[in-house]
Amino acid sequence: MKAALVVSALALSACSTTIGAVNPRPNVVVAAQAPSVGIDVGKVADVQQPKGESSNGVIYLSHVTIRDFRQTLRNGFRNAVGEHFAQDAAPLRLVLDTADLEFSNLGNLGRFLTIRYRAHWLDRDGRTVAEVAGTAQPRNPTETGPRHLEDVVEVLYEKLIDGFDRTTKHD
Repeated sequence: MKAALVVSALALSACSTTIGAVNPRPNVVVAAQAPSVGIDVGKVADVQQPKGESSNGVIYLSHVTIRDFRQTLRNGFRNAVGEHFAQDAAPLRLVLDTADLEFSNLGNLGRFLTIRYRAHWLDRDGRTVAEVAGTAQPRNPTETGPRHLEDVVEVLYEKLIDGFDRTTKHD
C-alpha cells in the first residue's frame, strides 16, 4: 500500500522522483546444458516517464522518471542467466523490441508499475526461435522506490524465460 500511496502522492503533487539503474534478481532456473545467451536492449527507451489511465479514462503523467533503464534490463538478464551470460556473440540472443513502463491502478489506493513488452529470441544465424509478448506486473505492487522497479523487472525476465521455454518445448 505504501508504494501505491507514494506513487499517487507523486502524481498529484509538484514533487518528482528519479530512479536510476537497479539490480533485479529474477528467480529462474537455467539448465546446466543451456548455451550462452546475450541480450539486445537497443530498441528500448533508456529514460522513461511512465504514464497510465485513470478509472474514468483520463490519461495521467507521473512525476517519476526512470533513468538508465537499459542498464537495469541488462543487470536483470545477467542475474537471471548467471554463468550463461555472454557479453558479445552468443548462440542465443534475447532482443527486446519494446519494454515500456506504465502505471496501473491499485483500486483507489494508488498506482503500480507495469512493463508492456514484446521480444524475440534469435539463434546464432539470426533466425527467430521464439516470440513473447505480454505485460509484467510486480509480485508486490506495494513495494516502494527502487525495489518496486526491481520487482517488476524480475517478473519480466521470469515471464520471458518461461515463455521461451514453453515455446521451444512445444515445437
